[in-house]
Amino acid sequence: MNTFVGNLRNEVIRHKLKDTTLEGDLANLNKVYAAGAPEAVVFYCARILEAILKDSHLLFFGEDPNPRSRKPGLADIEQKLFDYNLLKQNRYYWAKGLRLLGNDVRHSLRRIKADEADCALVFLEFILVWYFCEFPLGPRQNTIYKGQARIDRAGGNLLPDLAWTLDSSRLNPEKLKVVFGPHGQDYFKKFSTNFTFPLLLIDIFIAQGDHASATRLIEGLESFAYKQKGALRDRFFQLQGLLLSREERLDDAMQLLEKEEARLRARSERIDVETTGILAGVYKRIWKQRQDEGYLRKSYETYRKGWRDSKNTYLGINAATTSLWLNNPLESQQIAKEIMGILEQRRKLIQQKTDNRYDLNYWDMVTLAEACLLTHDLQGACELYRTAFEQFSQMSDHIASTRKQLEVLVEKLGFDSDNVNKFVIILRVMTRTADFA
Repeated sequence: MNTFVGNLRNEVIRHKLKDTTLEGDLANLNKVYAAGAPEAVVFYCARILEAILKDSHLLFFGEDPNPRSRKPGLADIEQKLFDYNLLKQNRYYWAKGLRLLGNDVRHSLRRIKADEADCALVFLEFILVWYFCEFPLGPRQNTIYKGQARIDRAGGNLLPDLAWTLDSSRLNPEKLKVVFGPHGQDYFKKFSTNFTFPLLLIDIFIAQGDHASATRLIEGLESFAYKQKGALRDRFFQLQGLLLSREERLDDAMQLLEKEEARLRARSERIDVETTGILAGVYKRIWKQRQDEGYLRKSYETYRKGWRDSKNTYLGINAATTSLWLNNPLESQQIAKEIMGILEQRRKLIQQKTDNRYDLNYWDMVTLAEACLLTHDLQGACELYRTAFEQFSQMSDHIASTRKQLEVLVEKLGFDSDNVNKFVIILRVMTRTADFA
């Protein structure tokens, strides 16, 4: 056996999914790897990923009772598992990385190289560990291996080594900066044809606040981005727009994102939630910077349309707050109540399905807290903010951002002084801090 497949336990290989087992595809994966067929290796890895994510989705959400409903695509399933806090952040990157590699095999005419096939194997191994050992409704095994640990990797191959780093570094951007080190030119040469990895890295660097590293990748690869097709091209320019916004290059961000949104809208009737959210956020930043209410209204209209089309709670809570800032408190409360219904139902399902071992992710929890605040449920808001700040105490930058938003909202909502003082005191006690407000 030339891959990790030979080290998998029989319980993994013969595990029953809805209609099949993994045994046939794993056996074929091993054969095509031994035959030196990298396209086929990536194909089988992506096929196994699809089977696992669809099974996870079915186990958690059940069958859709409406046979005429649109079947969710793999990207939709991936996002939903992430939204429900079942795929944690680095697991989400693994799934996305393998899905994008699989798309490249199915839709691109370029040759897939052996090191890219090795990357697909690495990502698949991570996903198998997630499903069999971590997913709350999965088999919950201690290990997927016959031994107690995975087979040691052989170093020296740039892309597979980088794939391992996405796991072993726990998304530590300092370790990921290996792409700018002595082998930087070799990495960028590989990135010019394999766009999956730089997209993952740009995403991670932006999320970690390392804008300089994200900029180096974007500037070094922009000329190749125009040659990409579909999701790879879309994601590159979406991330470029996000980076420009984070760096306060707001006019550049607005120009790029408006162009991208128009191009995406012309291609599909479905909105792109993330592009819509980034563009609306740019309008909001311009409003705050220039105090031009026209941009606040554009932000509100963009968030509101996205919310109505998608019922995405991130777009919804921002539609509610921008409505409030435009002095429409009744509409703000109406949207907030809808959001509360969605997130309370989501939270109930997560807790029921996982025996209270899982809860909302940080952003969903503070979104629900903010919705409570907008509907004047101060006690409920306090409890949710406390839970979020305690459960995700390591996310200090995000907590600081949330608290700034909270202060602005409390002032805008115009509570009477007794309610404001009570709210601040409760939140101080719950978060064990004395520096709020």
